[in-house]
Amino acid sequence: MHGGARRQANLRTLADRAGKFSKENVASLSSYISFVEVMKQRKIHTGETPSAGGRGAVCISTIHKSKGLEYPFVIVGGLGHRFTGDRGGRTLSFDPSIGIGLPYIDPSRKYWRSTLVQKAISAKSGRDSYSEELRVLYVAMTRARNRLILTGTCDSEEKLMQYTAHPDSYLKAMRDVIRTASNRYYISPLDLTAAKIKRRRLSIPDPAGIVLDENEQQIFAEIDRRFTYEYPGRDLLTSKAKYSVSELRRAALEGEDRPAHLRRPESKVSAAEVGTGYHRIMEMADFARAVKPDGTSDAGYIRETANLLRRKGAIREEVFTEIDPGRIEKFFSSDIGRRAAEAAKRGALRKEKAFTLRTTIPGEEGRTVLVQGVIDCCFEEDGRMILVDYKSGYIMQGRRHEEDLLRVRQEYMPQIELYAEAVRKGTGMEVSEAYLYLFSTGELLDMM
Repeated sequence: MHGGARRQANLRTLADRAGKFSKENVASLSSYISFVEVMKQRKIHTGETPSAGGRGAVCISTIHKSKGLEYPFVIVGGLGHRFTGDRGGRTLSFDPSIGIGLPYIDPSRKYWRSTLVQKAISAKSGRDSYSEELRVLYVAMTRARNRLILTGTCDSEEKLMQYTAHPDSYLKAMRDVIRTASNRYYISPLDLTAAKIKRRRLSIPDPAGIVLDENEQQIFAEIDRRFTYEYPGRDLLTSKAKYSVSELRRAALEGEDRPAHLRRPESKVSAAEVGTGYHRIMEMADFARAVKPDGTSDAGYIRETANLLRRKGAIREEVFTEIDPGRIEKFFSSDIGRRAAEAAKRGALRKEKAFTLRTTIPGEEGRTVLVQGVIDCCFEEDGRMILVDYKSGYIMQGRRHEEDLLRVRQEYMPQIELYAEAVRKGTGMEVSEAYLYLFSTGELLDMM
């Protein structure tokens, strides 16, 4: 039939518009016909569906403009492009079901924060935007009749295949379906050198050759004064306003080299991963159950908790083999472990407590910064707070052991002092005791 492809495309577009009408209104055939009649009476033209091109033609189109069309061969590009969404800034946010969200602005202190309502609206907007992105992707993929080619860029294949609960690109969203028996999958490094473009040199006049009259010289002098003005405390412009506790500890140790015998032996997993594994077990374990009524640690419960985290994927198999549950059992067999268990029974134990603290940096008088950190464990006892921090750093047993323990104590003292300040300001109670528990040796260091 003459113009058959265009007629088919127009029919598909009509069906799409009818479907959209049924979702947005009280749907019935008569109401849609009445809607079309009103558009005809008011001479509202929606236009025909764009032509898919003749035989042998190449058509470049946006996904939205290709709705209703079909092509024998389709290439969809730019699938590595990151999704954009509402981040809830300093502007008004609105959602029909949640309401209006306004930021909290404090002019006197010159800062602003997103409110809970804004964050709720932003989260819902993110979910809606993600659904819309998937709908657009569906439209693009269903334009092909015979063959579909999807292209995109990513940082690395490893990052592409990494699981994430919130995909930020089409490639990430299709992670689980890219490699299937029905598809052909190719990935190769991108040669950026071939894509570089030579910049043209701009013709900039020599300032020395420009003659200024008296009025222009005054203007130039004022401009020069403003552009060369240096604000007091200029170094603060490039200084961080927020630090982590670990950053401040590393800054205090800058220039010091860690002795070779304090470095962890070579392993397939990093010390950070092993430390995270220990912390995860301590976070998920119920302290009240970890200690038996006779005051000894419940080895069965502790190992059951560790194995559960391994089975659930919270701790990787390679990391799990590096973890010694006996070190955790030793903590709960100690006096501080039993006291923490008692506090858990009273509801006075806090674990993995995040904080943001406003404090001054040692050696920089008058300069205040925000410090963020997470306190591993603290509990209230007789109106005072007890602080416990876990460390998994490697310490070798031997004749230099006491020297190494002293070094570790000195190294982490600034961190413990920040934790104590955060606990004191957050609870209003003094910290009477603070300890470091070393998983590598099962020892407890008194830090007060």
